Amino acid sequence: MANKAVVSIFFLLIVFLVTVGFGRSNFVAETASSMDLVSDGIDNVRQPSFIPHKPIFLLEETCEQTYGFFACTTTIVGNILLIIVYGFLAHQASKLLSNGRELLLEILGTGIIGGVFLPILGALPDALSLTDSDEEEMGSLEKERTTTGWAARDPSGILSPYKYTLRNTMPEDVFIKVICCGICHTDLHQIKNDLGMSNYPMVPGHEVVGEVIEVGSDVTKFKVGDCVGVGCIVGCCRQCSPCKSNIEQYCNKKIWSYNDVYPDGQPTQGGFAGAMVVDQKFVVKIPDGMSPEQAGPLLCAGLTAYSPLRHFGYNQKGVRGGILGLGGVGHMGVKIAKAMGHHVTVISSSDKKREEALEHLGADDYLVSSDAAGMQGAADSLDYIIDTVPVLHPLEPYLSLLKVDGRLILTGVISTPLQFVTPIVILGRKTITGSFIGSMDETEEMLEFCKEKGLTSMVEVVKMDYVNKAMERLEKNDVRYRFVVDVAGSKLDE
Repeated sequence: MANKAVVSIFFLLIVFLVTVGFGRSNFVAETASSMDLVSDGIDNVRQPSFIPHKPIFLLEETCEQTYGFFACTTTIVGNILLIIVYGFLAHQASKLLSNGRELLLEILGTGIIGGVFLPILGALPDALSLTDSDEEEMGSLEKERTTTGWAARDPSGILSPYKYTLRNTMPEDVFIKVICCGICHTDLHQIKNDLGMSNYPMVPGHEVVGEVIEVGSDVTKFKVGDCVGVGCIVGCCRQCSPCKSNIEQYCNKKIWSYNDVYPDGQPTQGGFAGAMVVDQKFVVKIPDGMSPEQAGPLLCAGLTAYSPLRHFGYNQKGVRGGILGLGGVGHMGVKIAKAMGHHVTVISSSDKKREEALEHLGADDYLVSSDAAGMQGAADSLDYIIDTVPVLHPLEPYLSLLKVDGRLILTGVISTPLQFVTPIVILGRKTITGSFIGSMDETEEMLEFCKEKGLTSMVEVVKMDYVNKAMERLEKNDVRYRFVVDVAGSKLDE
C-alpha cells in the first residue's frame, strides 16, 4: 500500500512538471506568430499577443471565436498530447511496480485526474507572471471591464442608467475614459427608431472626447493621458476600395460607434457612458488648447461640413455658397466656409435666426425660403448649397438658387423619400449629391484647421440627468447650437 502511495505522489509530481512545461503559452504564441494570425482583414479581428494554455472543456465554446481557428486547434491538440503522455507514464509505472489490476487502475485514475485538473495549474505561471505594466501595455485579455451608460430601451427614446460589459482591450485598442459627448440629431433618430433599424438597449453618442487610460502593445499614435476623440465609426473591413483609398466612412462593412455589433457579436455602445474601448485607427488626438466641450461637436457636425467643401474643391477663396438649416451642422458650415474665404448665404424657413446668422456667425446674406421675391432675386447665384435639414422638405426652391454646374449637397439623415422635377436639374447641369461625415484623415485635418482659424462650436453643456430634456428640446430645434453632455461631471448611476 505504501508503494502505491509513493507511486501516486511521484506520478502526480511528474505530471505537474510536464504540464507546466508543455502548458506554457509560448508554444502557441510562437506558432501563431509564424502563421501571422494578426489580421487586418474583413472582420477587423486581431488576435491576442499570447494564448494561455487551458483544458479542453474551458475552450470548446469560446476558443475559436476568441482566438481564431488555428490557435484554438493548436491549444486543444496540446491538451490531447498531454493526456496521452499521462496515460503512457501511468502504463509504464504500472509495468515497473506491479502487474496487479488494482494498482493499474489506481495509477490510471491518477492520470485522468491529472489530465483534467493539472492543465489549470499549468496555466498559472503565465497568469502570475503578468505585471501591472504588462497589463497596461497589452490590455487584459482575461479581465472584463464594466461601465455605466445611459441607454434607450425602446422607441420611446427615454434614456436611463444601464450597466454593461466593455469588450476586452486588444493590441491596437485604446481604453478611453469619456469626458464629454455632443448630442447629434442622428442620436434622436436612432433612439426613437426613426430609421427602422434600432437595437436596444442602445447607448447613443458619437461626438466623444475623453482621456486615454490604457493603450495596447501595438498602439503607436497615443499614450496614457492624451485627450482624444471618437466619432461615428469604430471599425471597417480595411480591404475594400474605400478603405484602401482612406475614405473608410464609405466602407459597406463599417462598424458604427453604437447600434452595431463587433465581429464577435458584442454590441457597440456610444459615448453617453463612462468609458469606451476603440481601435486606434478610429481615434484622433484633440489639438492642444482645444477644450473637450468645444472639440466634441467638431467630430460630427464640423466634419460633416468640412468634408464636402474639401472634396468638391471648394476649399478656396471666391466661392459663393449656401447653408440650408442653421443647426449643429449648419452653424459650423457657416464658420468653416467663411474661414475658407467664401461668400456665405444662410437659408432658413423663418426670419428668427437672421440676427444670429449675420452678426454672430458672420454670414453675408440671409434668405427665408418662404420669401418668394427674395428667393427669386438670389436665383442662379450659388456654387453650392450644403443641405443640413434632417426632415422632409422640397428641393426645387433650393435647386433654383444654384448656378450652372452647382451642387446641392445633402447631409441630413431623412427616412422619407425626397422628390424633385428633373427640368430644374437638367437645364442647369446641376447635381444633387450627398456627403457622409468624413475620413479619419479629414478629421485630423479639420481639427487642425479649426485650431488654426480659431473656430469653435457654440454649445450648451448639460449633465446626464438633463439628457432626456435635451432630446426633447433638440426635437423642437430649441438649442443654440449643440448640446454637449458633461459625462465625467455627471452621476451616471442615478
